[in-house]
Amino acid sequence: MKKIRLSLFLLCYLTIVNAYSQSISNTDFTVSGNQIIVTYDLNADATQEFDITLYISRDNGSTWQGPLSYVTGNVGEKQTSGNNRLIIWDALREYNALKGTIGFQVRAKSKIDKNLPEMVYVQGGTFQMGSNDGYSEEKPVHTVTVDDFYIGKYEVTVAEFEKFINATNYQTDADKGGNSWVYTNSEWKEEDGVNWRYDAKGDKRPRSDYNHPVIHVSWNDAVAYCNWLKKTTGKAFRLPTEAEWEYAAGGGNKSNGYKWAGINSESSLYRYANFADKNTDFSWATKSQNDNYTYTAPVGEYSPNELGIYDMTGNVWEWCSDWYDSDYYENSPRNNPQGASSGRYRVLRGGSWISEPNRCRVAIRNDYAPTHRDSYIGFRLVFP
Repeated sequence: MKKIRLSLFLLCYLTIVNAYSQSISNTDFTVSGNQIIVTYDLNADATQEFDITLYISRDNGSTWQGPLSYVTGNVGEKQTSGNNRLIIWDALREYNALKGTIGFQVRAKSKIDKNLPEMVYVQGGTFQMGSNDGYSEEKPVHTVTVDDFYIGKYEVTVAEFEKFINATNYQTDADKGGNSWVYTNSEWKEEDGVNWRYDAKGDKRPRSDYNHPVIHVSWNDAVAYCNWLKKTTGKAFRLPTEAEWEYAAGGGNKSNGYKWAGINSESSLYRYANFADKNTDFSWATKSQNDNYTYTAPVGEYSPNELGIYDMTGNVWEWCSDWYDSDYYENSPRNNPQGASSGRYRVLRGGSWISEPNRCRVAIRNDYAPTHRDSYIGFRLVFP
């Protein structure tokens, strides 16, 4: 006669393949005759579908077998988010006997939508925004709380921006103005005919470099890209507020209080960021380090920060949604600050390939007119 004699422990596990997935929570179980009933909540974007599977361990979690076969309920393909989901496992159809301590994992896997950029979930929280070690506009350090949001795992690439251009025939500010700023022969100059297809020196990029961040794009261009992506995907893509940007760059609720995104040691900064180093002819470069790239680097080339986000220090300055105000921190609201109500310039964050380390700090602020474009400015996305 088949028997069940169990001491159960339950683990939950979420395989995040598409970064829009979130978490499994509130897992529980009951035993009813020969059946084991596992319940769970799947917290995720309501538009996403998941493949839910159940795994078992019979050695206190050292190894896992599965997925289990004789299961019914909220399991299998095309499962959506919701609470009080349940999986019913007919245990003795799969094993002749079960005894001892048995563990379960509930796993959720979503398909990658290659039409969407990869995003990282950032759980909201409270942090100290600004720095007492930086410039006057970084002061005072003040308490800020932001809600949950998703942020681009990488900066928007040339290849991604090309899809937008091909779909809309959009004319960037560089196209309309006929030029952009480039750095060549140790000097800055406005170069005619340069747009998003060109590199930092003003040369047309080979397609092999389309995995670099897009540059020569203005704030207006970045917002137009967000609006197009919002319309085509139904997701509320936009630029980050500078509060969201600084919170994510600093590691969110996993923050270790680092000065740069992912690290607190300038001597090892070259492992995390593309900045002005000894490989360049910049007089302000850090001569003791070399990150192997003189200008922009492909996205994701360096180590990420605590949240798994790449290039938030260096590579390109990133547009934020806020109007810039050097005194804004003195009267910034605590909850989800949006920046000044008006202004002449928009905020940028993070430093770039031409910046010395001090200009790549998490708290650094920069500003340019919304029409400005040059060879060290790009952007990344968020949605709430």
